[in-house]
Amino acid sequence: MTTYTEIIEKLKAIKEMGYIKTHRKGTTGIGKTLEDLLEITENNIPGPNAGMIELKSARKNVLSMLTLFTKSPLPRKANSVLLQRFGYESARGNKRKELHTTVNAKGYNQLKGKPGFKIDIKNERIDLITAQNEILGYWDKETLRNSFERKLPKLLYVKAEARGKGFNEEFYFNEAWLLSGFNFNNFLNLLREGIILVDIRIGQYPNGRPHDHGTGFRVFPDKLDLCFKNRKRIMRCQKLLKGGSMRKAQKRGYGYEKQQAYKRGVKPMGGPGKPDFKEGSRKSEVKNWKKPVPRPEVVKAVRNGVKKFISKSGFTEPAINYAKENKKITLIKKGKVVVKRTK
Repeated sequence: MTTYTEIIEKLKAIKEMGYIKTHRKGTTGIGKTLEDLLEITENNIPGPNAGMIELKSARKNVLSMLTLFTKSPLPRKANSVLLQRFGYESARGNKRKELHTTVNAKGYNQLKGKPGFKIDIKNERIDLITAQNEILGYWDKETLRNSFERKLPKLLYVKAEARGKGFNEEFYFNEAWLLSGFNFNNFLNLLREGIILVDIRIGQYPNGRPHDHGTGFRVFPDKLDLCFKNRKRIMRCQKLLKGGSMRKAQKRGYGYEKQQAYKRGVKPMGGPGKPDFKEGSRKSEVKNWKKPVPRPEVVKAVRNGVKKFISKSGFTEPAINYAKENKKITLIKKGKVVVKRTK
């Protein structure tokens, strides 16, 4: 099994790759791409202290929200009160009531054309109150803490700049945090600022009892780390081509590509969707990374018809094993053949 230290080293190598094309179309593409690059098959990974932690990834500056956890308001009859007072006939035409609404701490929601209710924060409790200051339900500190830590006990949280859409979406994984513990004060501040919202989703059974479809506390993905008490930065955010170090790294990469092409008596090519150079019809890929090239990059190269892959820092063991099994690509490290193509 891959160790925590190895995962962190791989993350830093992935950052050096710059923008990487998604491995799957849609909202789950970012998670799938990161798992492939880290060469893991599931999002539960070894933590720094032998325990398991969850891997999560998120696009920066997106409008969609993710659910932190679901928890119905107290007391137990709060959902019945909400449904009875503010519910409306279901659009399904089954003559049952439902209540689907989002509430925040900045203002009252609108239900049936009138002010409904909002979040009110007092001391260590979050109330749902009407415009007449009537309390409809609440959550206390311990209830929220238990719900949060049961759903999100410990995370390795990786953020990425995203560009493009669909199969052409690309990610630049440039920030990572190790997160644990519930920060109640930060949680309250995020509620006050409207960064955390509460989605009320209540339906009704045929016998009239309320059916809780999941009252969810939701947050914008790039703010998730602010909910945690313990926040350790694993990888510092860095904009591509905005700092000298990144610009120099890319220049070194281009210089190495040119060097390898001229060494073989051919002209360098490069650019999106193009090989770094060609020898006749045979495509070649060149990388000047500080870390060994991982398996997903070799897999991608084979799919793109690359016959020779040159890496100054070499290749990870899974990448080498893949090339040996595939037999369609030659791997070269510092002029020495690591794996020779036989097909």
